[in-house]
Amino acid sequence: MNTALAEVAAQWDNVRFYNYFDDERFEEDDFHNGNHLSSDVGATKFTQILRKDIWSNDSTSIQR
Repeated sequence: MNTALAEVAAQWDNVRFYNYFDDERFEEDDFHNGNHLSSDVGATKFTQILRKDIWSNDSTSIQR
């Protein structure tokens, strides 16, 4: 799936692919369970990270 998403992002200038799957900024305390961020800690943290990444992105796709 990551390859397909990266290919789509590479094909169009107005599409960005942000992959946070292995992002080391997240810790166990950020998660409600093994797959979902907690609404009070993890989701808030992710929102701040995503906002910063989107606003700092000029014309390149970011893949972490």
